[in-house]
This record gives sequence, structure tokens and C-alpha cells, in this order.
Amino acid sequence: MVARNRLMLAASKTIPKKHFETQIYRPDVRRTIPAMHYCYVGSKRGKAAGRGRTDRTELRYVLKVMRRLANWRMIVLPLLPFLVWGADGTPPPSRRSIAESAPPPPVPVVVELFTSEGCENCFQADEMLRGLTASQSVPGVEVIALEEHVSSWDWYGWRDPFSSPQFTNRQRDYSRKFQRDDIPTPQVVVGGSADLVGADTARTREEILRAAKGPRANVEVLVQSGSVAVVKAGGLPPGAGDADVMMAITENNVETVVGESAANHRTLQHAAVVRNLAVLGRLETPHAEATYSVHLRFKQLWKRQDLRLVVFIQDRVTRRIWAATTAGW
Repeated sequence: MVARNRLMLAASKTIPKKHFETQIYRPDVRRTIPAMHYCYVGSKRGKAAGRGRTDRTELRYVLKVMRRLANWRMIVLPLLPFLVWGADGTPPPSRRSIAESAPPPPVPVVVELFTSEGCENCFQADEMLRGLTASQSVPGVEVIALEEHVSSWDWYGWRDPFSSPQFTNRQRDYSRKFQRDDIPTPQVVVGGSADLVGADTARTREEILRAAKGPRANVEVLVQSGSVAVVKAGGLPPGAGDADVMMAITENNVETVVGESAANHRTLQHAAVVRNLAVLGRLETPHAEATYSVHLRFKQLWKRQDLRLVVFIQDRVTRRIWAATTAGW
């Protein structure tokens, strides 16, 4: 400490006075002190002014700060090349390279399941669809589920409370597209371009990845004031035919108890049950764009917190779904 004080005093004598005419802020006393005082530590001028003890205290403060800075530099300076360039010597990534390396947003793919509570073989397909939507485990894809309950099984002893002839007719349209002689249940339709019978999870994932490839259209939905939805659609790929802009209201966490007695009953769980499906309009050319303002109506039995809007663009001939999006409350 004594040697360092002498070094400071010697420096104050050799360095011109103008180098010390700066201001130093002392956080402990909350004021700014001229650095010129440190030139006269222990000198006759300092003692004559009555600042000898104060100057020594200030000198110790400065030396303490210098030691902290020295320790910081000893630690940080050797690591600075690694912090800037990386341990392997690679240069730091620029903002553009970081943006380019960021993963793209997931591609929405609509997965429709035609099912019925009166069908004994549909339970596994319901669980498969519920698992795909809950886990979202298909890489690079957002699985948008539509569970559509058909009415063709309502005549076999149990009427499905979620069934509708509208979904039965939609399944028939798909059967004609896929050139099926029968209408199987359960039936899974992926992106409107591939169908599967039963609950084959592995193949369903393969079809989802295949449907995520290729050109896409643009669709957006914004819910305003809770009961009004604004939909913007357009940007059909070149060569695409006329397409319908469709909106579905789905409900999650739906359960039904099936059975005549407490000893003989079964609880059925559903996800993304389609409560309503409607056509908003039509896009007739690839450059066509449309905006729709839809007033939504809900039934009292529907749980508002479990409802979601699904909007998608579907080709009227090929039935391929060009774009899809969702919105909640």
C-alpha cells in the first residue's frame, strides 16, 4: 500500500497538471470531486488547506476501485476472444444469420375424423386424434383437428348427441373423391388429399408430413368483441381451382356417459368436436381475395372456454385444403 501511494505521488509530480483536471463521481458521498486533489496528497499545499486526511481517504477509495478494475480485467480480458468469437474460433453470428437460422413457423394441417359414438371401433381413433392435438408431436406441423360425428350410426341403438347429417354428406363427398364403394367409420382425412381407415397413428403422421409440403394459400382470422370474427382469405397457388372459405366451431374436453346403468356404463372423451360448419364464401381465381365479417352464435350447452374457430380454404373439386388457421377466446 505504501509503495503504491508513493507511485501515485510520483505520477502526480511527473504528469502535467492539466491531465488531472477532470471530474470523478464519488458514489459514497454522492458528489463530484475534481481529480486534481489527488496530486497534492501528503503535500504541503494539501496540508495547509486542511485536506490531508480527506485526500488519503479519497486515495484509498481510488486504489480500491483500481484493484477491482484490475481483477475484472484479469478475468475478462483472457476470455474476451472466446466470448466474441466462440471457443472453436468461429466468428459471432450476425442478426441476419440468426434470423435465417430460426426455425420456420409450423405448417397448419387439417386432420378430419369421421366418427360416431355408436361405432364400437371408433374409440381408438378418437384417442389417436386427441393425442395428436394434445402433443403436437409432428415436427414442423400444427395439427388442426376436426372431429365430425356422422349420423349414419344413430339407427343402431344409440343416438350420437354430436351427430349431424351435414357431416355424413361431407364424408360421402370424400368417399366419391377417393373412389370408395363404401363409407367406412372411422375414417381419417388428412389435408383433404389422403384418407385412412381406422386408427393407424404411424401412417397418419406420414400423411400429415406429406400434406404439409407444397404450395399454400393465405388465411387469417381475428376475433373481435367475443362474438364477431373477421376473416381474410386469398393467395391461392397458381393453377388452383375454385375454393370455398369455410369456418368451423369446435369444442374440446367433451365427455359423454354411455350406458343404461351405473354398473354398465362408459365415459367417452372427445377433442375438437365440430359444433358448427359453414361456408363463408368462394375464391374463384388465384388472385382473388376476400374479407368476411361473421357474427358468431353459441348455444348454452357449449363451454365458451373450450371453443375454437377453425378457418380453412378447400378446393371445390380436388378437396385439397390450401390453408388453415385457428383462433380462440
